[in-house]
This record gives sequence, C-alpha cells and structure tokens, in this order.
Amino acid sequence: MAIHVYANALNHSDREKRAQEEQFFCEHLQLLLEHSQDIVPNSEYFFCPPSFACCAFLWIGGGGALCLGHLLLGWNEGILIEPCPDCDAKIFVTSFGGSPLSGSNSWSGFCIGCRSRKSGRGSVHKPFSKRMDFALSVRKQFPQEVLHWEDYDGFIFSWGGNGLQPASKKRLVVEKVVEPVSLDILVKELNTGHTRKGDPPQPKLTDTGYELELRGRNGSRFTAPIQLISPDELR
Repeated sequence: MAIHVYANALNHSDREKRAQEEQFFCEHLQLLLEHSQDIVPNSEYFFCPPSFACCAFLWIGGGGALCLGHLLLGWNEGILIEPCPDCDAKIFVTSFGGSPLSGSNSWSGFCIGCRSRKSGRGSVHKPFSKRMDFALSVRKQFPQEVLHWEDYDGFIFSWGGNGLQPASKKRLVVEKVVEPVSLDILVKELNTGHTRKGDPPQPKLTDTGYELELRGRNGSRFTAPIQLISPDELR
C-alpha cells in the first residue's frame, strides 16, 4: 500500500531555504541534544519550529507541525529513533506519516553518525500506532496554538422582523501560546551560553476548566483560562 501525503508544493526558492535549514539543523543536532535540558523548560526554545518537522496520519486528524520540544521528548523516549542502516548510529526522526489501519508508514530524520539526512519505510517501533499515539499526545499536551470562542457584538438578519438586528455572536479565535525563537537564534544562544529560563506552556485542568500558564522573558508568570475545542466541535 502506498501512502501519499499532499501539501502545498514548494517553489525553487523555498526548496533551497528548506534544504539550507535541514543542513543547518543536521550540523547542530549534537548541540541541540546536549542542551535538551535548556530547551525543554523554556517555552521560547521548546516551540522553536523546524519547517520540515511534521507528522501525518491517514483516516484520522491530529497531525501537523512538530516543534523542537516535541522532537526532543520523542528522542528522549526513543519512539522517534531509528537505527542507521549505513553506520549503525542513531537516526533522529523529525517527520513521519502512515496509516493506523494497515501500519504502513515512512519517516525521515538525521543520522548523528553519518551527519546527513536519512529516510525510510517501516520502523523498528511496531505497531505504527505507538508512534502515532505519541505524536497525538504530545501535540495535545503541548499545543503550539490554542483555540477558543470569543463573544462579540454583531448582527443577524430577521426574515420575520425588520431586517438586520443587533445580536451577540461568537467567533473562533486562534492564539499562539508563545512567540518562539528561530532555529538560528536558538543555536547562537546555546553556543554563547546566554540561555533563557522559562517553563513550557501547558494546559492544566482546574475545577473551573482549563488554564494555561505562561512565563514571560522577565520571569513573570500569568495564567489564562482557556476552552480547549475538540475536533468534533469544528465539524
């Protein structure tokens, strides 16, 4: 069974930028691994978005972009690690996709030994649902965006009345939980030793619903009540 993942095609310039970012990532992979304890507790580092990191699943939703923090958690657990067929070192998987029904899957990542990009079909982690469940869980536990409903004053059209009438309405709002640093800025700060301190944003269940805790650059903390929206509510 062939698995096809469709996305917007990259033009020549975008492909070059993607290739350059992948090469930069590969060259500094060891540095990122050595500083995982600095990256994971810091929301601005945690959500650093490698443009090539993603997951996709047939028949179900929940796939999408993977940030650096998601990858580090997967590498730490071993679920995003594959053995390199060329040098027996570890391949750190950065993107993958497959079918939870047939188990067919593919992946790509970077070998720490060959220091190059690798890709393959199938995985040492069977069934594929293990890797899929990890991605679904980590993307839900550490979301890059939060959706909530917002009330606003609008109008509705009344067919039996006088046309447009004032009314309270709701709209879906998408908010980034944090503004992450770019990969080059992260590498620069790790190399110089001037790393930031912070906590990864994480929704917490309280007596009144969900609450999101954030930590600012100056060390300040604040919490914001949020309403997590399930995929069923968006259908």
